[in-house]
Amino acid sequence: MNDSGDISILLVEDSPTEANLISLALEDQKINEKLFWANHIDAALTFLDARVNSPKLSLPKLVLLDLHMPGLGGIDLLKIIRANKQLQHLPVVIFSSSSAPEDIENSYANGANSYVQKPTDFDEFAQALNSAVNYWVKINHY
Repeated sequence: MNDSGDISILLVEDSPTEANLISLALEDQKINEKLFWANHIDAALTFLDARVNSPKLSLPKLVLLDLHMPGLGGIDLLKIIRANKQLQHLPVVIFSSSSAPEDIENSYANGANSYVQKPTDFDEFAQALNSAVNYWVKINHY
């Protein structure tokens, strides 16, 4: 996981195990996008603020966001992103283990671009991640 230069993906995930699985899945799928891991909302906000305030740093092409984290959660960060004129266009994909209808509905109601439930099988996990990243980073234009 990279923390300097042009970052393509901002991963907001409190679990080191999940963050490592995502990094491994990206490698497994031969996705060479630079990844920054923020293990809490404040770290994600600091990362985004630095990019908004520096002409030398570009915004990520994608935010992969876990919902359930200690303190401020994923929906809180999503609301902050959507309320900021410089960030509101960022593609945000909720990547969560939750399949609760209220989590899915709440995510879309607050501006998520996509909701992907994390599969428990690694190959399925890697393929779901591959599909989401390829679409939002390589195919989608904003």
